[in-house]
Amino acid sequence: MSLKVELVYDRDCPNVAPARTNLIRAFAEVGMPAKWTEWEQSSPEAPGHVRGFGSPTVLVEGSDVAGAQPVEGLAFCRLYDGGDESRGVPQVKLIASALAYATERRTANIALTSRKGGRSWGTTALLLPGIVVALLPTLTCPCAGPLTQACCLPSAWDSLARRPTCCP
Repeated sequence: MSLKVELVYDRDCPNVAPARTNLIRAFAEVGMPAKWTEWEQSSPEAPGHVRGFGSPTVLVEGSDVAGAQPVEGLAFCRLYDGGDESRGVPQVKLIASALAYATERRTANIALTSRKGGRSWGTTALLLPGIVVALLPTLTCPCAGPLTQACCLPSAWDSLARRPTCCP
């Protein structure tokens, strides 16, 4: 299952092409196929959750890679912290980190979801042979198990006039 990645931009933004290039590089860095949806903010088809971000903005699973929140009704150029200088596009490292984090979070959620009903099938399958081995003597001999000593005493079987063959 692929992540939901979106590129949000204004039609006249000069940084859209470099943002696309950095997206492609970030996907390559994390070893994922480069797949995203683009939204031009002033387009009537653009969903409400992409409006109010600066241009360009990269959203991964609905969250801005730099942690910014939308500002309703504003259209503006975006600046990203590039260490010593500000840049008009998110750095490859920033996008790749957001992709990796979202992938890890999704993997952790899938693992938690599979455990909600108790142990996973894999864990149960590993325990099953041990349970069978532990119960095997009890299943094959009535004198085995926690009551072994009591049931093998002659007084316990006097009414039957004979002792089970598995008792010593």
